[in-house]
Amino acid sequence: MIYLVLGLMCVVFVELVIRMGLSGLARSIIGESREALAVIGSPTLSDDQKQVSVRRSALTLLAASLKMGAKLVLIALVLGAIGAGAARMLAVSEQQMFASMLSPVGLLALTVAGLLYLRIRHAVHQRLQHA
Repeated sequence: MIYLVLGLMCVVFVELVIRMGLSGLARSIIGESREALAVIGSPTLSDDQKQVSVRRSALTLLAASLKMGAKLVLIALVLGAIGAGAARMLAVSEQQMFASMLSPVGLLALTVAGLLYLRIRHAVHQRLQHA
């Protein structure tokens, strides 16, 4: 029963990551980092121009990183609440839930559940678009 709860937590995690736009935020962080590196390596810009650009990039990266960190903390709180509630309902300790999640079988179950859910979600999304 614990692995069923872990599967549910995995589905919730995937949905929160998608709906909170974490992949787009990660892509924007990577893009801004690449842009900053390109500016630093540019032979056509002066040092003053590079400094201004790098400062702007640093602030943008800091803001995006803090935003991503806050979203990840929120996801962790939601998953922690689900895990604590499930532990109470199943009459197991929170340590047992955590140990199950980190066990080889638990990690395999989480991986399979996440991949299976993503595949099903994608198929349903495609059908709804073509219907």
